[in-house]
Amino acid sequence: MSGLSADQLLDQLLNQSAKQVQAWLNRVNEGHAQAPEGFNWILLAEIATRQAKWPQWMESLMEDEYQEPNLAWAEVAIAIYDHMAQHEHPSFRPPATEKSMLLRAWIIERMGSVPGHPILGTEPLVRWFFETPGIAHSTPYSLRNTHSLKVARQESWEFRELEQRLRILARLVKKQQLNSDTELNEWLLSLEKLDENTRIELIHLLRNKNAASKKRQWAVYELGGLHDPTIIEPLLEVLNDEDKVVAQRAAGLLGKLGDQKAIEPLIMALNDSAEEVRRYASISLGALGDKNAVLPLMAALKDPSPAVRAVAAAALGRLGDLRALEPLISALQDTESGVRQEAVQALGKLGAK
Repeated sequence: MSGLSADQLLDQLLNQSAKQVQAWLNRVNEGHAQAPEGFNWILLAEIATRQAKWPQWMESLMEDEYQEPNLAWAEVAIAIYDHMAQHEHPSFRPPATEKSMLLRAWIIERMGSVPGHPILGTEPLVRWFFETPGIAHSTPYSLRNTHSLKVARQESWEFRELEQRLRILARLVKKQQLNSDTELNEWLLSLEKLDENTRIELIHLLRNKNAASKKRQWAVYELGGLHDPTIIEPLLEVLNDEDKVVAQRAAGLLGKLGDQKAIEPLIMALNDSAEEVRRYASISLGALGDKNAVLPLMAALKDPSPAVRAVAAAALGRLGDLRALEPLISALQDTESGVRQEAVQALGKLGAK
């Protein structure tokens, strides 16, 4: 590959297999090959990451659709990030290392952990946590007694970095992909206490109608990251909030939490005055999978908003109830192409039942 410009080399690599790209990278690391000046390592790493996560992304363009991760491309992406951390400008090291570890954790969550494996081993993730800047003068006790909202206002980068890395390990422990020792357990217990403090403060902020609108909107967003069933009731309370951004975010989050108590309130939200609330309510009803939502969603196919009609068609496709057959066929005549396209896809799903 000698004599190629940076762009030519990148184009050539992007048309090769993971094994070929890995072989070239090995030669670079051994000093037998060299990347041209201005070579776009970041783009190569990002595309390798995409190939690792969604091997058929070029064909399907549906990143949310489950696909078996590609370990060979994951190894390439991680090797590129590690190369950037070691050989590029020092400013590249923290973000490159973070991307490498995030990809490693993502793959392990889906494929399971294998001790000592170059990709599926959890040992590098644990070391990464205990190398967090600032951990030397932090303790599980200090984390346990911290309110993250206050810390965020103080812009404590080190605290947020510590919390982010710990959450990655907590997810792996929860999925039984990581066995924690006594020291790590202390940190994980502190994270649980932190989440309790955060939840109480966020719910108080959300319920405070006198608080600034942006703060209440942000509170809904932050609550979504806690994955705590106790936030369901506060979210239901704001489904008809005067602040429609708060209401629409609550409607969207309720679908992700999977609690069936949200079905009836979300059905009622299909009649909200705000288009975005109706749209997110439709999406969530499709995600929750309750057949009681079929008739209300069929009615939503006649909503004045094309965006609502489109997601209602998609939701009916997810629910897979044949009662929606005729309304979806009628939606093929909708004036908006986006609605027609969703109706076609939904009918395809119903035909597969």
